[in-house]
Amino acid sequence: MIKLHHTKADLSDIRIANLYQIPNTTFSSFWNGGDSDYMEYMKNFRLNYSWDVDNIEQLHKVVSDSFNGFIKATSKSIGQFNFLLRAAMKHRNLPNLEVDDYMKLEIDLSGESQEVKDEIKNRFYQMSSRSFVDFRSEENDKLVYIYNRRGMMNEGERIAICKAKPSITLTDNFKSAKDNNFIVSGVLKDIALPHIEFGFTYTAGNDTKELKASGDEILNIANAKSKEAKNITKTQKQDDIAQIAKEEIKQQNTQTRQSLSPESTYEEVSKEGSSSIKMQDSLESTLQDYEAKELEKLKQRIAYGKEVAMGIYKELRTKIDSGVGILEALNVLKQKYREEHAVNMASVYLSRDLQEIAIKEQTISKLTQAINERDNALTQKDIEITKREDSLYNMKSTLAQKENDLRLLKEQMEETIESLELQTKNTIQEIEEAHTREKEELEKNILVSDELIAKQDSEISVLKKTNQSLQKDIDTLKAENKALIKSEAELKIINEQLQKREKMLETIEHSNKELVIDNKSLQSQNELIQKRTDELEAMLKDLKTKNAELSQNLASLQKDYHELVKSLASTQSNNNTAKQQSQSDNKITKFSDIPQPRVSRVKEILAGGVRKQ
Repeated sequence: MIKLHHTKADLSDIRIANLYQIPNTTFSSFWNGGDSDYMEYMKNFRLNYSWDVDNIEQLHKVVSDSFNGFIKATSKSIGQFNFLLRAAMKHRNLPNLEVDDYMKLEIDLSGESQEVKDEIKNRFYQMSSRSFVDFRSEENDKLVYIYNRRGMMNEGERIAICKAKPSITLTDNFKSAKDNNFIVSGVLKDIALPHIEFGFTYTAGNDTKELKASGDEILNIANAKSKEAKNITKTQKQDDIAQIAKEEIKQQNTQTRQSLSPESTYEEVSKEGSSSIKMQDSLESTLQDYEAKELEKLKQRIAYGKEVAMGIYKELRTKIDSGVGILEALNVLKQKYREEHAVNMASVYLSRDLQEIAIKEQTISKLTQAINERDNALTQKDIEITKREDSLYNMKSTLAQKENDLRLLKEQMEETIESLELQTKNTIQEIEEAHTREKEELEKNILVSDELIAKQDSEISVLKKTNQSLQKDIDTLKAENKALIKSEAELKIINEQLQKREKMLETIEHSNKELVIDNKSLQSQNELIQKRTDELEAMLKDLKTKNAELSQNLASLQKDYHELVKSLASTQSNNNTAKQQSQSDNKITKFSDIPQPRVSRVKEILAGGVRKQ
């Protein structure tokens, strides 16, 4: 059994790409002519609207325009539509569609065989539903049908354009479409197969109920309904045609001219009856003579008719061309020539012309259809050309953007390289000047070597940081160089597609080579700076060694100084004790004078030792 699930549709369920049914298709179900005639009718009344929409609001706008167009068209000419359609085409029956009127029907085919699934799916996508708008899709073995409740159905006596009930109806076993869901019953009618069954489960209060209908039941009811509607329509149409024919007969009777006066009618009948047949003895021979005579008369009349038929045909054509009706022209010629066979033969020639006209009309219709197909093909080609032009324009824009980006990047790289070169030169000059100053300060300030060593260590640290910064700049340049190489590859791919810009690529490659040379130059400068830094570190190491030697010499001199002081103190104690107070004063004075030159000499010795070193 095929299970059905019927709910109100959400806007999130609707996909414009799944649009199948439109008003043009719905109205075509009531067209009695061919497809080419329907297309011609729509073209004449400009009903070929564009259904290329992006959302449900735009779709409803086009549907409203389509409704108004069909109402105006049918009011002017019913064409080959069912004549009952004119009465239904009213604005009150075709208002704007509402978003809240969409329902969702899910048809579960998972329990059926693959053959049944394929057949039902094929019918599902080929059918013309009774709704004005519907959307069709499938999810695994489940068919999803989303439709608007407003649609139309032939009830036999009239064509109903109304809104279907939101509840579900499985068969067409009803009289009033507006009181049932005639759209769902129409879908089931179109996809039903014999020996299958549809089921719908719903809840009524606390009870769960199930509606079932077999495919045979659905098809039998639909066929009976269709025959009943056709009979009603046929009877009503026959009555209308009979009434029209009756009125035309009355008009023809009033316009037909009597070829004979009422008084001469009896004379002609008497003449016809007064045949010159001579009775013979045998009844059989009499009948044979009568038959031979009548056949001869018929042959003569036919022969005469063949002789004058072409002339009568030409005269018939002349009268028709002058605006006289065919029937009236035939009546006039019958009265003129009094030869029915000749006039009938002339009418055969006219029939041949009409057949040729019909054939030519068919040929014209086929040629018109072929022209329309060619126009559609040309339109598709124009669309394709437009898309390709847009694609080419986008590619050109992308190429121009890439060129601008590469040019800007090249300018930025050149500015960065110039800045780094200037910064490197300034740094080297500053290092050289600093080295010169440091050398002079080392020569002048050898006595304060500890502070100078600390300062040199600090400067070495600064130089190392500068070296690291330069190394980072070099790494950055390498990374940017790689980015340039990557950009060059992307540009090369684009240029391969367009087969252009080869000269620019050579220029970019040359620029990259120059950048590589500049990078090598920067690396050489970095090596020189590193070498100079190593020399400064060696010089500082040498200064530390000399400072240690000076410290040892200073310690030795201090030791000699203390020994001299002790010697002078021993010499003072051996002097005369007389005149203790004055000698003590003199001793103090001499003692204060003696160390002074000794201290000055130490300084001189220290100074001399520094000079020697």
